[in-house]
Amino acid sequence: MKHGDTGPLVIASDVMSIAEDWDRFKEEAGGLTFSQWITREMGNKQRGLAFFRKRHEAVQKLGEDIRRTFHHEVAVYVVNSVPETAWFAIKSELRLACIRNSGTPRTMGQARPIINKILGRVAQQKTCANCDALARRVAELEARLRSEAKVEANAVLTE
Repeated sequence: MKHGDTGPLVIASDVMSIAEDWDRFKEEAGGLTFSQWITREMGNKQRGLAFFRKRHEAVQKLGEDIRRTFHHEVAVYVVNSVPETAWFAIKSELRLACIRNSGTPRTMGQARPIINKILGRVAQQKTCANCDALARRVAELEARLRSEAKVEANAVLTE
C-alpha cells in the first residue's frame, strides 16, 4: 500500500472508518492521535488523514469500481478538476486504458492527455522566451518575403 498506484484508493474507506472510531484503538496504539499513528504507519507525513479523506471522497463520487483501475492521484484530480458531466466518459476511457496496459492504471502524466481529449482541451506547446523571440523574427521575415514577392510580381506585370 505504501507505494501502490491503487493502494490508497483500496484502503481509504478502512482508514476513514478507523479515524471515525479512533477512541477504540487509541490505547492499543500507545495513546497516539490518529494523525500520529497513520503517519507512523505510512512512513510519510504527507499521507495523513486529509490524504485518505480525498481518496475516500473520490471513490464515493466516482464509484467503487475505480479502486483497482485508477491511479489514486488521477482519481483525486478528476473529482477536483473535471466537470461531473465528463466523469462517465473519463472512467470508461481510463478503465480501457488500464486493461490495455495489463491491468496497470495510467499515471497522472499518462491520464492527463486522455482526460484533455475527452474535455476537448488542446495541449499547449511549451515555449521559452527565446522561442517566442525566434517566432516573432520568423514572422517578420515571412512578411518581408511576401512583400518583396508582391513588388517583384508587380514589376513583372508592368513590363
